[in-house]
Amino acid sequence: MSQIDPTIAQLLLDLDASRERVSELLHSVYGNQDWQPNPKEWSFRYIAAHMAQVELDAVLARAQAVANNENPHYSYYDNTGWDFSHFDLQESLEAWATHRAKLINLVRGLTAEQFTHTGAHDHFGRLTIQRILEIALEHDGEHESQLRNSLIPASQKMRIES
Repeated sequence: MSQIDPTIAQLLLDLDASRERVSELLHSVYGNQDWQPNPKEWSFRYIAAHMAQVELDAVLARAQAVANNENPHYSYYDNTGWDFSHFDLQESLEAWATHRAKLINLVRGLTAEQFTHTGAHDHFGRLTIQRILEIALEHDGEHESQLRNSLIPASQKMRIES
């Protein structure tokens, strides 16, 4: 293991913090995990399950493949249309935390050479470990914004329905 690049170290800290922020937002609505801002948007339950599944299938798996020098090629990952209705929000957040911890531990254990390995993505282009982490952080941020924007209307609607 080599000393980790400061940019990578900061990304890992940011990823841990962003997961914590999104998890806190979702924990706050546990009692209403099936609420949706509108029928075309995901419920809180679905968002939590989506975050766990993306972390496992798109982030951790891709980081492992790139680190292993498999030179993988990926298309856009999309789990729209998946049925997450049987997933409990809390269990999904726990799974996401586990997958994120595995990612962080994986990256912390990589050699300098492994950070030079690449893969390819139809949308994102050349994938490095750093780019995979950046994409994950962007994804977290998109859902954090989505949640913050829907929580004010959600709390208003929940008061009306009570």
